[in-house]
Amino acid sequence: TWFDEFLQFVRDKQLPLDFYSWHLYTTDPEEIILHARYVRKKLDDYGFRQVESIFNEWNFVTSDEERRWDFMKEAPGAAFVAAAFVLMQRNSIDKAMYYDALPTRRYCGLYYFPSGKTTKTYCSFLAFNQLYKLGEECAADCDGKNAYVLAAAAGNKGAVLAVNNSKRGRKLSWDIQNAPAQIQAFLISNRHELDRVDFTPDFS
Repeated sequence: TWFDEFLQFVRDKQLPLDFYSWHLYTTDPEEIILHARYVRKKLDDYGFRQVESIFNEWNFVTSDEERRWDFMKEAPGAAFVAAAFVLMQRNSIDKAMYYDALPTRRYCGLYYFPSGKTTKTYCSFLAFNQLYKLGEECAADCDGKNAYVLAAAAGNKGAVLAVNNSKRGRKLSWDIQNAPAQIQAFLISNRHELDRVDFTPDFS
């Protein structure tokens, strides 16, 4: 009840409130959105519609204590992060801070310790950044549980981030309007780390 009590106190005392921050460590990216909607609704219900919802600690954390720090760096963590990016792009989170990226500790999900080599999860950040740099989100959707897609374009350049956040492989079938004749594809998986793959789609 402390959330309601805090918001009621701030409202009743007419105190300033610039942002509300919250944390979540999970293996389910959909859980992030459940919490995000809950926070946004509470803030709005108490009249704080302009207050930012800041998701300032999040990561892929399993109950497997022995391999927890490995999973967050490998394909499971990479798929989770990519799916989270897709979901957060379209939902009520104003800022999100992945915890953490400090290369001098084992908990870090973006670098191996002590080598400093980048991880598969780092590659998910890199892939999302390619869309971010394009600047404009495009309409994109997909079918299937634990499948996510996000697209962006600028001028004659475009990029698509497709995510399979399940333990089984999937066959992709694309329907892309105004697709170019050639497409470059890169794969992050148990066997690949942002590796270039041959991709000659049939858009007939």
